[in-house]
Amino acid sequence: MFLAVREWFPDELDSGNYKFIDDNKYRQHLTKETYTDIDKINGLCLLLFQAIFGNSYSYKNYANSNINVVAYILAWLSYKLNQKTENGITNLMDFYTDHMQNVKEYKESIKDVEEYKTYIDLINKNKDLLNIKFEYMSKFYDAFKLLCDMYNELDEVSPKCEKYLECDSEFLKKYEKLKKDSDINKDSSYSKIFSILSKDYDNLKNKCNKFPSLLTYSLISIAFIFVAIPIFLGISYKYSLFGFRKRFQKQKLREKIKNIKKKMCEKFQDVRNSLPDELDSSRNYQFKDDQFLNDYCNSNQCQSYFDRISAGCLYLLYQFYNDSGIFPSPKNSNPYIVDYILIWLSYMLNLGKSENKIIEDFYNPYINSCDQYKTHINELPGHDNYKDLIDERKDLLDMDIKIVSKFYEALKSLCKLYNELGNNKNCENYLKDNSEFFNIYEELKNDSDITGNKLYNQLLSTLSTDYGNFKKECNNILSPPPKETKENYGQTHLGIYGQDVDGLGQNVDSFVQNVDNSDVASSSSPIASKLIPVLLIFGAIPIFWGISYKYSLFGFRKRFQKQKLREKLKK
Repeated sequence: MFLAVREWFPDELDSGNYKFIDDNKYRQHLTKETYTDIDKINGLCLLLFQAIFGNSYSYKNYANSNINVVAYILAWLSYKLNQKTENGITNLMDFYTDHMQNVKEYKESIKDVEEYKTYIDLINKNKDLLNIKFEYMSKFYDAFKLLCDMYNELDEVSPKCEKYLECDSEFLKKYEKLKKDSDINKDSSYSKIFSILSKDYDNLKNKCNKFPSLLTYSLISIAFIFVAIPIFLGISYKYSLFGFRKRFQKQKLREKIKNIKKKMCEKFQDVRNSLPDELDSSRNYQFKDDQFLNDYCNSNQCQSYFDRISAGCLYLLYQFYNDSGIFPSPKNSNPYIVDYILIWLSYMLNLGKSENKIIEDFYNPYINSCDQYKTHINELPGHDNYKDLIDERKDLLDMDIKIVSKFYEALKSLCKLYNELGNNKNCENYLKDNSEFFNIYEELKNDSDITGNKLYNQLLSTLSTDYGNFKKECNNILSPPPKETKENYGQTHLGIYGQDVDGLGQNVDSFVQNVDNSDVASSSSPIASKLIPVLLIFGAIPIFWGISYKYSLFGFRKRFQKQKLREKLKK
């Protein structure tokens, strides 16, 4: 979200003046007859509060249920205000008093969140930060930007994760400089921000640990060489005829996860087959199968088109979130699917009559009053039933019909991609970003009415994530793992173990992850094609000799310095 705000309101001044790229952004969050620069900044500040803390969904997913994230918003605000001191505001407390405390947008009630009731309440819980001088908060903002960039890059360039742990990273340089500033260290409020930055950096390092392990952060003794031999023998056995169980389990689990989205799309298609998403020539709803959705209507009989639409909604909720649904436990690991269901629901309700008031005409008599929406769901922490799940995203039912239609078309196009995922030829074309979905998504992304709305932005993010996952699956289809034949098996494993020594830890760890929930596949390949040649084991010895030398008496100095710096950071 901060990255988006920086695009709409760049950090750099333009000839000494603020540069506001899109006036709609601040106008949508702060209502004024005329806007000064301070008002515009305040509107964008409200945008950040609403995007991150505006409801329980945002609080859980964007703030990770941590109210301390407000410190980053205040750091951004301080940085922007400090850029032009002639505006007359010299500290955050003055800004709070004049532009926050009595502004209605900051005092609006926030439902379904226990930790705070309004944005003012949220700020008051961090009020000690308001006394930090602009110049110091601006320095913290510089460090936060670097941390943000690391998080943003991590998702896309995970193999370069190790650079974030190096003592010469830009963030650590900035952090150490702040830490040594005597003016900053004298106040407990500064220590609070230090703690927040440090914890978020530790979280980043924890995420990094999921990627290739960094052998350079361990001291490998010469004795490890001799330990390595039985380890390789053990791995060799693990991949022998009798040791392939784990590998096939992992492969099967990946296939299961890949098929979830495809199954999701198939369920939507089942509903469309029974309840088409187009009107007939008389502008009436069409019903192709009177029996398919009856189980989800009162008394097992659908009487009206609202009955059938409600039944379709219940069918989808049941398929995705019921105990026996297609999603694995925990069910809340797939919170965004309800967005797709509500897009479909809103589209269908608006299909017949554009003047429908969805909340009054449908939500109250059906979702709010129907017992089937109140059926208890197991394994869905934070939600007792379908109604709770919908209520958290209820705003989606108030979407503009034109925008709903665009999102619905994007969803249908995305499902079309997943349904065709098995076709290698088509898959290759989709990687060129010229698919129907990509074109619709680009149109949505360039629509200011959509990008200026936090709810629509969240939907865009969900679609983008699922499209990114689709492209990853395409890459897997087009570049499958090489077949393990007798002729190339040794070469394949040499590529795994020999070419990237730093990745060895990750490979070994990944083979022992718990995937017992997957079905076990058997192997009938010849023993000769499963065993790692003994030659590979002895070939590994020179590699480990090389690593051992690197960590010998002559190579300890630099590693020791880095270890010492990390210990200092922990303190």
